[in-house]
Amino acid sequence: MNQQAAEKNQKWYQITADDRLLLSTSKAALMMGVSTKTLGEWERAGCPKEKRGWYDLAAVISWKREQKTPAANGTREARKTEADIRYKAAKAAIAEQDLKVRTGKLIEISVVEEGLTDVFQNLKVSMMAIADHIMMETYTQFPELAPQIRRLIDGYVRAALNDAARNRGKLTEQRNAGKSGGDKKKTRGRPRKHNK
Repeated sequence: MNQQAAEKNQKWYQITADDRLLLSTSKAALMMGVSTKTLGEWERAGCPKEKRGWYDLAAVISWKREQKTPAANGTREARKTEADIRYKAAKAAIAEQDLKVRTGKLIEISVVEEGLTDVFQNLKVSMMAIADHIMMETYTQFPELAPQIRRLIDGYVRAALNDAARNRGKLTEQRNAGKSGGDKKKTRGRPRKHNK
């Protein structure tokens, strides 16, 4: 039943291989705010038609915009025609965007934000648990060091998460990970206090 409804809805539009939106004659006329008879008159006057019964709405709007007579520039009617063309172009753009949302080519921002929020919340919980897991693994062999290792790892994880939150996901500090050579000396153990 849903497939039949989807096929019925798709009878008034087509998407070309180069992602252009084609509308049936009746829908193109509706979007332009004219009758199908007027659309036929426009076609005889040079309005582009993709194929029998189908119009590229963007091409029709462009053609209509070009039909303004130069002598009418600045007149009230010319301004009204230009405003009408801009309105219809905006209406067509909204319809095209809505169609892309329906066909799954675009996703609403709220859906993306909700999905990413869930992913990053789960990631944060998993990262915060790393220190506890390592402590449990090391406790049997090094019970005196396990709490210190946990605190150290927990501090690095929290610092990385805070850094990512402050900089909108961009990690600014790389802690000598994967770097070889260079001027920086790799540190081991606790940092030393420098007396001045």
